[in-house]
Amino acid sequence: MKKKSHNGWSVFLYIVAGIIAFPIVSMAVTCLLIPGYSFFDDSDIPNYIVQQIVESPDEEYQIEVVTSSQGALGGATDIYLVNTDQDQLSVVGETICSKGERVASCNWMDHQRMKIQWLNSKEFRIIIDYDNSDQINCKNVDFSSGEIVASDWYIQEKNTDEVRKP
Repeated sequence: MKKKSHNGWSVFLYIVAGIIAFPIVSMAVTCLLIPGYSFFDDSDIPNYIVQQIVESPDEEYQIEVVTSSQGALGGATDIYLVNTDQDQLSVVGETICSKGERVASCNWMDHQRMKIQWLNSKEFRIIIDYDNSDQINCKNVDFSSGEIVASDWYIQEKNTDEVRKP
């Protein structure tokens, strides 16, 4: 009895698979080789930018003010406390990234009106000054006990040196 050969169909299927796979593989290679080319809209990915860094008086800690723009969702401004000895990854003296603890969060564009005021090496105050008001929003953060204690946001009259404890 003679065996049936399926070689003709096998070759045909390989050709069809190659015709289907070629555009997919070439598109993937194009995406890898051309910088900036993407199937995805970059505006869908949150964009984190360090807007301000303020070192403590003893330079052991720093405050990082980071904005995240999230397209149609809006965004936020987050304030992080970073221990410069433990929470940073540095190469050849340059900080590549830092991992701090978030101590406060506020509206996206508030970083433009924000001021960080160190009260001592373990306590600072965040001040947001809205120009059209005679008041400022404040938040105090104290980490002298080793634990971060932050007050709620409170309103204070401008040109007053009053500092509320958390």
